[in-house]
Amino acid sequence: MNVNTNRKQLGFLGARLKAKKYLRKAEREYLGRILANIGKGASADEEFGLNYKQGKSKADEDRRANLGMIFMWVSCALEADMTEHQTPSLKVGAALKKAAALSVSPHNSLFKPISHSALRKAWYDPKFAYLKRTHVSTVSPDFPDL
Repeated sequence: MNVNTNRKQLGFLGARLKAKKYLRKAEREYLGRILANIGKGASADEEFGLNYKQGKSKADEDRRANLGMIFMWVSCALEADMTEHQTPSLKVGAALKKAAALSVSPHNSLFKPISHSALRKAWYDPKFAYLKRTHVSTVSPDFPDL
């Protein structure tokens, strides 16, 4: 898992502990194993997965999170629902152009700026295919902190 996902999970666990909510067995085992390892001298950052691996950085995670938001928008634009929203679906090229334009708009707060050519290249890159989705939640990997 990536560092942002690990931080989110720890935040959710911390919130549940502070609210005195019951932890599931898997959550207790996870925390117990990690705390025992830290007690034996292991690095807390490594145990909790808060260090970036060699060749990875926060900028990489931020880029994937931005692409994830844009790809979700594009995926929804491709599968627009005429009956509910009265919105015609867009072709891939038109959706990518519109998303790139939205990303540089001063009124946009969801996407970070990206050029049409960079967005198009990422859209067709197989390593980012998993980001093409129409549903996502805040606990999903590559979902940005809003």
